[in-house]
Amino acid sequence: MTRQDFDRFTKLMLTIGEATPQGKPSPEKIEIYFRCLEDMNYEAVKQNAMNHLRYEKFFPTISELRNEAQLEIQAQEDYAIIKQLCQDFLFAGFGRSGTEAIRLMLEERGKGYLMPMVRRWGAEIANGYNPTATRAQFLRAYKADAQRDRLPGSERKELPEPVKALAEKLGTK
Repeated sequence: MTRQDFDRFTKLMLTIGEATPQGKPSPEKIEIYFRCLEDMNYEAVKQNAMNHLRYEKFFPTISELRNEAQLEIQAQEDYAIIKQLCQDFLFAGFGRSGTEAIRLMLEERGKGYLMPMVRRWGAEIANGYNPTATRAQFLRAYKADAQRDRLPGSERKELPEPVKALAEKLGTK
């Protein structure tokens, strides 16, 4: 996000505050959230904030907004990789040797952790009858696995030093 996105971000945070029991966040809290999330795309943060409101009762934490956005991006990228490999090898009729080729290619890319997802979803992704539903189901399963710490990207991140300093200055942790 850029400083030009700050007004839209402020409006988003106030909207979330209206919908949660905690009420509207303070300007200082909005500034902290913005500084922690400014390296992310505004639209991804907005989408994750709205998804959070649909399923959660309380105001989202910075890590919830950040992790959801990063996980969504990673899930989309990994789905595209799996889809291409499965279509190239499984749909083309390579069968078992195709599965081994996919495993080797994933390991070369540093994405060997995706092999269980290929085994579970490969055939459906390669030649499923409803690609939109398959993609949605895959993304849900991917996120569930990530929440169980089965995939990289689900680990907690440290706050940047300037944000820690600002939080200490404002007396929050």
